[in-house]
Amino acid sequence: MDADTRAWGGPHYAELEDYTATLGEQFDLATAFDGIEDANRRPVDLLGLLEIAHRAGMTEGEDVSVVEALRPDGTRRRFAFGSVTVQPQKEPEND
Repeated sequence: MDADTRAWGGPHYAELEDYTATLGEQFDLATAFDGIEDANRRPVDLLGLLEIAHRAGMTEGEDVSVVEALRPDGTRRRFAFGSVTVQPQKEPEND
């Protein structure tokens, strides 16, 4: 499989999870997506980031977020969605 074909595949979950681990206790999904390197700012990676946010614990806001994704062919696409704040859920402490 050549690199171009792989570029059109599914989300880069490992890279996205490594990236989100650097963002601290709480982050805005759109701001996080804007900070990702171009290779991981594909439309499918936005969906992958949303999946990671859902698993971690997210809160939907009232505002609308707009991000620009970069497809492997170099074209750009804008996406709008309800704002999302990610705040990973803490494991309960055992007494």
